[in-house]
Amino acid sequence: FSATRASPETPAKEVMQLLSQKWKSMTVAQKRVYNLQAEKSRKNYEQFFKTAPLSMLEDLEDKKDREKLRKRLVELGRLPKKPPVSGYQLYQSRARRDPKLSVTENLTAIAAQYQKLSEGQKEKLSAEVVVMKEQYQRDYDRLLGH
Repeated sequence: FSATRASPETPAKEVMQLLSQKWKSMTVAQKRVYNLQAEKSRKNYEQFFKTAPLSMLEDLEDKKDREKLRKRLVELGRLPKKPPVSGYQLYQSRARRDPKLSVTENLTAIAAQYQKLSEGQKEKLSAEVVVMKEQYQRDYDRLLGH
């Protein structure tokens, strides 16, 4: 069936309602054709991200699009995950959370615990972040052929 509007002024909401009604009136056999097309498109989409050249990440000019693509490639294991930005962020990612507390309460408790750390412990976390960032950059450059 067609998803074209009767006229360009037809609101999208109205088009979606008409499509929904048409879909509900279709038999299982009629829907099967569209479900198979959707499944094939989904597989092609997934295959694209599994095989696309990583250099296309650098070709994107829009920062949001680049970040979305980078996250998708990280999910697929094609790019390394970005390291934490700071020692505090590393501490926060490793800290245990109390399931009985809200997110805000957990973060407040973690911040209080971090403040109690000695300067030496904080410096150790910061140094670990530096090493993680260097490793990330080496891996990233190697994968992109720099």
